[in-house]
Amino acid sequence: MNRQQSAVVQIFDGADQPLRATRLPLPTTLQPGEVLVQIRLATICGSDLHTFMGHRQEAAPAILGHEAVGEIVAVGVGRAELQPGHRVTWTIADSCGHCRPCTTYGLPQKCDQLFKYGHAPLDNGSGLNGCYASHIVLRPGTHIV
Repeated sequence: MNRQQSAVVQIFDGADQPLRATRLPLPTTLQPGEVLVQIRLATICGSDLHTFMGHRQEAAPAILGHEAVGEIVAVGVGRAELQPGHRVTWTIADSCGHCRPCTTYGLPQKCDQLFKYGHAPLDNGSGLNGCYASHIVLRPGTHIV
């Protein structure tokens, strides 16, 4: 796959600290169901402002941002409906689809294994898990439109 080798990201190190620009490596392979997206537009949500100002606690370092539009760069096995070049947006969370809240109650937002984009530390998965970056890796349970 011929593509750039790193993503430009804005790191949140804690409340009232400036975001820190750096680069993180792009994955060379994707896990089944993962999708690599180049961010084209990310919005600033009130929850991000609350986190930045210290009114809401989040893990740090992290990449904030959970509302975006992007273009698919690469697709892992099992997501045949998605192709590189598709313009997409996605849900703010990834859910397992198998636990009681997901199946019995139809509440994936209450999933036992819920993952929320823009709210996870850098050491979770690829690290590319927030939208204040040039790229994001979407997880298998993420609904993509």
